[in-house]
Amino acid sequence: MFRSISALVLLLQTALPLVAKDSTENFESFAVGTEPDLFILDGTFTVELDGGNKVLSLDPSPLVEGTVQIGKSLRTGAEITARVKGAQKRRSFPRFGVSLHGLSGYKLRVVPAKQILELVKNDEVIQTSPFVWSTDQWHVLRLRVQRLDDERWSVSGWVWAEATNPPEHANIEYIGEAKRFQGKAAIIGTPYSGSPILFDDVQITPLD
Repeated sequence: MFRSISALVLLLQTALPLVAKDSTENFESFAVGTEPDLFILDGTFTVELDGGNKVLSLDPSPLVEGTVQIGKSLRTGAEITARVKGAQKRRSFPRFGVSLHGLSGYKLRVVPAKQILELVKNDEVIQTSPFVWSTDQWHVLRLRVQRLDDERWSVSGWVWAEATNPPEHANIEYIGEAKRFQGKAAIIGTPYSGSPILFDDVQITPLD
């Protein structure tokens, strides 16, 4: 017999598989003007103020596809949402997005220069959809990857200006072949316009 309830609970915790929990990052815990203690793969990121609110800012120098991974590694389906703001400068535009399951997973990318959304996997664009982007406005990006059955994954992407209503249906929908996914969610951006790209309110939700 177990000597205490706490001992029983400890045994159950070690015997049961760990279930990933939601991850939320609004950058409020970091000091303004500093590089946050996050997993930055590339790019120069600092925490700055936007209207009195702390946000993550991707500096335009050096000009790279900046990437920050957030939360724990995901082995199940998952969803990521994030707010992103960039600015056009003359004929140059930013490019930005969100991704799931590491470098080999799916990426939802906004490409204002072409007025499209791209669904990318392994650096290959596998689907596009028209999208009219508004400069210097917050946009919400949402990407969901969910297993349908043993042979298929459902991939859905939504993007909308925060000042407008979310779309009733996904902007991009794709059915991919089943495979094992594992990796972290990420926010990404390439500041081609020479202006910083801002990120805020990132939320990652594991799905069964």
